[in-house]
Amino acid sequence: MHTPTRWVNRTGLTITFFDETGFPMTSLPADIAAVADQVETDQGVALINETEIMVVDRRVGLASNLPDPEPDTGIIVLRSVAEAAGFSRVDLWEPYEAFPDGNGSGINCRGLIRRRLA
Repeated sequence: MHTPTRWVNRTGLTITFFDETGFPMTSLPADIAAVADQVETDQGVALINETEIMVVDRRVGLASNLPDPEPDTGIIVLRSVAEAAGFSRVDLWEPYEAFPDGNGSGINCRGLIRRRLA
């Protein structure tokens, strides 16, 4: 698999990559956040253990703030953005095994996921 040599972080959060032992290897600072339009509709309720819980349908729309594809450039985005952009954007990657950094300003992860059609 060919991987890009240039990376753009469009998550809006600093990403720190950790090895399998939990040692931080490198960080990628945040850039402008790409976002996915989301519309919530059809609010209703579900009965769980005899308690009414609100339910909402969420529809994901278009992705915005994504740069045009460039040769040998990978764009790191959140999963919702990758889903909104669809599989035509083979330059989009998501954090793999991501977890919060503890102070709300970043993402820790073990690697990257490139979405592909089966």
